Amino acid sequence: GLALLAFLGAGFTHTKGRFKTTVAKGLAWLKANQKPNGSFPWKTFYEQGIATMAVCEAYGLTQSPPVGRMAQKAIDYVVQVQPEHGGFRYGGAVPKNEGDMSVTGWQIMAIKSAICAELRVPQEAVERSRIFLKNTYRDYGGSSYLVGHKGTGMAVSAIGMLCRQFLGGDYDAEIRAAADFLRQRELKGNKRIGPGTGKDHLVGDLYYTYYSVLAMFQMGGEYWNEWNQRFRDPLVKCQVHQMFDNRGRFIRGSWDPKNHQWGRRGGRVYATAMAILSLEVYYRFLPVYRMSSVSYTHLRAHETKHDLVC
Repeated sequence: GLALLAFLGAGFTHTKGRFKTTVAKGLAWLKANQKPNGSFPWKTFYEQGIATMAVCEAYGLTQSPPVGRMAQKAIDYVVQVQPEHGGFRYGGAVPKNEGDMSVTGWQIMAIKSAICAELRVPQEAVERSRIFLKNTYRDYGGSSYLVGHKGTGMAVSAIGMLCRQFLGGDYDAEIRAAADFLRQRELKGNKRIGPGTGKDHLVGDLYYTYYSVLAMFQMGGEYWNEWNQRFRDPLVKCQVHQMFDNRGRFIRGSWDPKNHQWGRRGGRVYATAMAILSLEVYYRFLPVYRMSSVSYTHLRAHETKHDLVC
């Protein structure tokens, strides 16, 4: 799912572009592994949200009927198991106080992708997502990792900020408070992350990089200018230039997972996909606050690489 999103974010689909064979194989693998109820063989519910988002975006860009059927089944499953309070965790739906901002964020973005691809999504799915965002919000701008936790984290606060931006509604004050919260925390100093890498926090945790970069791009202005200067060049410098690793595996163009938090769990594909998705921010999503009402069909007709905002 993450690898497909990286290709799709640059406009490469299974019908056009020099990577169409690769994208087609990825979609075929997901289709072959999708269960009749629309779920993918997830070990954690992260995987369902990520794969669903990927197939929804693939359908939105191509209008391919087979991909559309796969995407509709996938989002139907997410909506079907979504609880009234909107929260998910590793095992799927959970009681209210156990809802996880990180896992749920992917489901919310998958719901938004499905809406923009003009798939069938009940309004109840959006309203449940709003309930979850309300329950995780803290009045100084942060979002909690779990609904029942009082504290906040930078990555989950960036997730909450981005979800509010894309769901739309009366969130302007909360979004600005989140942007100020992240900015103030980032300016306090570089928190070292990664074994002996010397990477600062903004590129040391690619999960945080991805969500905060997308959210600050949506803010624009001084927020984005500052964030862009902090993340872009350092992240590009992290890309691997050597051809092979010490086991003879081709690694040129990747990002080394050992240099980034969660990389050892996610591996090289995870680290590389998250880095690419962060660097695609300039053209992957339209800025919500500058163009708030654009149809998916209109975007495709003008061959833009932007997607998701509808």
